[in-house]
Amino acid sequence: MADRGLSFEEAINAAILESENLAPFETPVHRLGESRVSLDRALAIADELADESIAS
Repeated sequence: MADRGLSFEEAINAAILESENLAPFETPVHRLGESRVSLDRALAIADELADESIAS
């Protein structure tokens, strides 16, 4: 910003306009298969583990 003599708002707007010319970013997707454990209670188990670590 200081090198280009821009305000914060001008720098943000310039970055947005420049990003429109970039190729879209793509993340590769991989099939992980079926889960080995039931995930039905995953959040409840995570909460229990967090509670135990706080209590210790």
